[in-house]
Amino acid sequence: RTSASFGSRGQKQHHMGAAFGGGEHGRHLLQAPNAQGATIKHPAVHRRLVVCGTDSPNLLVFEMKSDGSFLEQSVLQNSENRYMQRHGPHGISVQWVAFHPSGLHAYAFTCFWTKGKGEAVTYAIDPESGKLSRKGVPCCTGGHQPCRATFAPGERPSWVAVAHCLDAVVSILDCRHGELAPEPISQVRLPGASTFRNRSAKGGPLPLGLSFSRSGAFLAVCDAGREFVHVFAFDDENGILRATPLQVVPCNTTAPAQGFWQRQVLRKRGSRPCHIAFHPTLDVVYVLTQYGNAVSWLPFNSRTGALELASGSSSSTSCAAETAPCHGTRACCLPSINSASELCVSDD
Repeated sequence: RTSASFGSRGQKQHHMGAAFGGGEHGRHLLQAPNAQGATIKHPAVHRRLVVCGTDSPNLLVFEMKSDGSFLEQSVLQNSENRYMQRHGPHGISVQWVAFHPSGLHAYAFTCFWTKGKGEAVTYAIDPESGKLSRKGVPCCTGGHQPCRATFAPGERPSWVAVAHCLDAVVSILDCRHGELAPEPISQVRLPGASTFRNRSAKGGPLPLGLSFSRSGAFLAVCDAGREFVHVFAFDDENGILRATPLQVVPCNTTAPAQGFWQRQVLRKRGSRPCHIAFHPTLDVVYVLTQYGNAVSWLPFNSRTGALELASGSSSSTSCAAETAPCHGTRACCLPSINSASELCVSDD
């Protein structure tokens, strides 16, 4: 089971679940959440693609048909697996896929765990057939286990920010020419990070979510390990991310009415702020806590980058009757444990 997003090019994408099994692609384990979708616009052709990373070196490319069903288009080898790793957790996997807002390129991020820094591969998207073709050489992402990527604002952004779980590195990649540049333009490490201690949610920083402000002048990063939100100044002209955060704000909102197992997970791993989104018109930032199962909103000064403590929150588990069990994820494998992981704010 994975999370897939489907939306028109240049529009905010909405997330829904998609399960795959059996058939020719049954040998691949889909890596969650790393399926992305885009609409290919052409005067005579209207195609909607869904690209999924896997617990292997491969990508799965599907086309969504008019009736909503998926047609497998291709299986692409995203990495040569130079470390000869096994597939899956602690091995090689394609952790994240991102479509450039222009709809002309896609980027797939491979994780080699502790064996080496991650790499990103650029794919050109054919406007007529929608087929993906590899372009250029792989780009070093600058850290270990690239787990999430987001673009700077605009229809044709120049930069993509990438968070890395294992060593708490946040890097900026250059996508000004479509094809990613071979090395990061800049990178920072969250305060308190040390080599590979961040595999545990407690005891070290763990960047899981990141988002640019509307102006592109700031990058906010969720630290799920220490329950903070870091705000970094960003120079959109040259892609430089300031090494020291402007502000670090605690964010550990937790929903009420937690069950026994939920409380055990919270005690061990904390609420885990894992996703962040800026309001499209207001100076407000929304933060989602994965195990806290709550969304909080924090006042934000778009001129200075100052972020205040949460002024309010809402949860999906306000009472026991509203609890929705989470099934089939690695994050929560016990009954009656809720685990929220995505947050999306519509453009309107």
